[in-house]
Amino acid sequence: MSSIPLNALDRLAAALDELRTRAIELENDLQNEIAQVTPEHRASARNLIHYLALRQEDIRGLQDDLVGLGLSSLGRLEGHVLATLEAVLRALNGLAGRRYERPRDTGPGVNSPTAAALLAEHSRRLLGQRPMRRSVRIMVTMPSEAARDR
Repeated sequence: MSSIPLNALDRLAAALDELRTRAIELENDLQNEIAQVTPEHRASARNLIHYLALRQEDIRGLQDDLVGLGLSSLGRLEGHVLATLEAVLRALNGLAGRRYERPRDTGPGVNSPTAAALLAEHSRRLLGQRPMRRSVRIMVTMPSEAARDR
């Protein structure tokens, strides 16, 4: 067992579990909208909803506490929100000497390798092939009037 007080681990796990619950609740609230998304983009749409739910909260204190334990600060979870929350929950429970059981309230979230593959594929479809020896592509959005008025 770790030297971290059990009540601190329990408090952090409860806060993360609450974030996960809110993400799932928002997903459930927006099921009709998700159903309108093309099947190949649904996982990304679900993940975006999870991200929006998370960002409705001020998690800076939680992030500081997680970093203090050497865990993810949740700062780079955009592409794989549920998978990151669940990974940190597994780690916190492990530190507390418990096993984390993922709730069966939704399908699995997008994981890091899948997120990278989805981003690459969606970018290719939207912006075309990446130019050789360049990793950056730029997309400019303009109003419709710009097509008629220089």
